[in-house]
This record gives sequence, structure tokens and C-alpha cells, in this order.
Amino acid sequence: MTDITLPQLEQTNGTAAKALTLAEVLEHFNKVSDIAQKYLGKMIVANYWRGTRPYSNWFADFTVTNEARVVCQSYQSTRDVFLSEEQLKHLQGWLEAFIRQCQRVLPQFTKQLQKAGVSETVLA
Repeated sequence: MTDITLPQLEQTNGTAAKALTLAEVLEHFNKVSDIAQKYLGKMIVANYWRGTRPYSNWFADFTVTNEARVVCQSYQSTRDVFLSEEQLKHLQGWLEAFIRQCQRVLPQFTKQLQKAGVSETVLA
């Protein structure tokens, strides 16, 4: 298990201002989830998110609801949490693993994401 530390909220230098917030990434994850649900249903999508979640102390704070929504329990406001490059890398890995899992059943899943205007990356 690896530990991923969160940056201090006081960081307001140029790199933090350009960084994505946890809320933005979760919103993106949930857009991908919405598209997957059209084809697979909520229960399967929720199980895919749970099954592909990385093993890390930091990811223990992320839960997937029965409605297939990815949420973070640790923060009242995820809009104030800017993510480091390392955190984004780990979140991108989770997203890629989820998309691969969906593609096992739906080979055209990435095309469906593209049609909906949803990127396969959290950095877009």
C-alpha cells in the first residue's frame, strides 16, 4: 500500500492555481460513470469502480455509492482540495482501469465516451 499525501490548502502559487481540484476530478469520474450506466446499469458500474480502485490509504477515503457515484468522504468541500501531480497520476490510473474493465464487456466504450464529449483522461 502506498501513501499519497494531500497538498496543504494554503498553497496558492502558480502550480496550485493551475491544478485540478478533487471536485473537478470526481465530476469527471461521474460523467464517465453516467455513460457506462447507460449500457451496464448502476450495480455493475458501481462494482467496476469498486473493483478497480487502487490499494492506497488515500483511496480508502473514496467510496462508490449504490448509484455508481464516486465520492470522497474526507472533505466537506472537495472544491478546496487541489491535487498534486502524484495524486492526479493515481486517479488517472483508476480511471484507466475502470475504462479497461468496461471495455471488456463494451469494446466500443471509448468511442461512446468520445461521442459524449467525455475525455478518457482526468487532465483534459
